[in-house]
Amino acid sequence: LAITLQPRDTTICRGSSVQLNAGNFFNGNDLILPTFVWATGEQDTALTVSPGVTTTYYATLTHANNSCRDSAIVRVVAVDASLTIVGDTVLCANSNDSIVFRAGRGRTYQWLNNGVAIAGANDSLYVARQAGNYSVVVADTLGCQDSSRVQSVVVSPLPVGTFLPPVSNSFCL
Repeated sequence: LAITLQPRDTTICRGSSVQLNAGNFFNGNDLILPTFVWATGEQDTALTVSPGVTTTYYATLTHANNSCRDSAIVRVVAVDASLTIVGDTVLCANSNDSIVFRAGRGRTYQWLNNGVAIAGANDSLYVARQAGNYSVVVADTLGCQDSSRVQSVVVSPLPVGTFLPPVSNSFCL
């Protein structure tokens, strides 16, 4: 009596799923059929899982007075698509102001403004010089990817002032 779960050790992206399989352990000649159960309570030999964190899944096969147990580890990779702003999120009109965005750790980056990919903007840092809604898509070496939150950048108009000359030419001292 033996049970071997497949895949035994696998890695998936957060939000993805994988099917664990115990294979076929029925030989057709048994008078007493074996019973199979996952630790989750499921009794099908295939179990599709999508854990939010790295999880070990256990299954038990029992036949007559014999019992065996096996486990499979599903590692979950979460991509760091955090977005950090260096400075303020307001640009002054008619100036050389800029805002620096920093993305979380990853292998590849694609910056977006108003949901549209910015050509050539694929570094962990991006310098914004115009208004818009900025975000970044970060991918790791496994191809797992995640999107950051959207950060709005606004352009503040120059203040409008009125200069009034003094009413008289005399000053009090």
